Amino acid sequence: MHPLGPTHLAEAVLDALGGVPERVVVVSDGHDSEPALLADTLLLWRQRLDPDRATTLVHLNPVLDAAGTGLRTLSPAVPTIGLHDPATLPSLVELARFREGRLGLADLRAHMDAAAAAYLSSFRLSPAQIRRGHLLRVLDESGWRTDLAARALGTGHGDLVTRLERTGLAYLLNPDVLLQHRSARLRRIGRRTP
Repeated sequence: MHPLGPTHLAEAVLDALGGVPERVVVVSDGHDSEPALLADTLLLWRQRLDPDRATTLVHLNPVLDAAGTGLRTLSPAVPTIGLHDPATLPSLVELARFREGRLGLADLRAHMDAAAAAYLSSFRLSPAQIRRGHLLRVLDESGWRTDLAARALGTGHGDLVTRLERTGLAYLLNPDVLLQHRSARLRRIGRRTP
């Protein structure tokens, strides 16, 4: 498919609005054969046919204007949001409700909290992250004393420090504790070498 001929965006948008839908999403660079007609039509539609904003109309524009500083809008009556990554489409459509000014800050915060909760509920830790989290929890419960943490884990102090090194958490240890552990390990290795 190749673009050819004039763009009659106004007709397509009005057709979409004809059935009084809950939401209409227009993905467009904002160029129309008759831009003034489109802007005026959408302004009249919003003022006369949908003053209570029963329909959310959103313009997602994937293209910056020629100056590269902003987005070409369809009309002052329609919020325009830049669409740079198609994966963000659902989030942008939801956020457009707030750009229209229909909802307040409390609604935005509730939306963001719900979005964060949904994201976090789908988040999965790797087995290595779970092991690191377990070590951190035990250390915290032991008041960050490695001797008590080792006892709680049923292991020796040296084994705990080695585990912390292997999981990338050794930087949390007191440098003296780490130095003593490494010195003792080198002495043990030296004894085993013929």
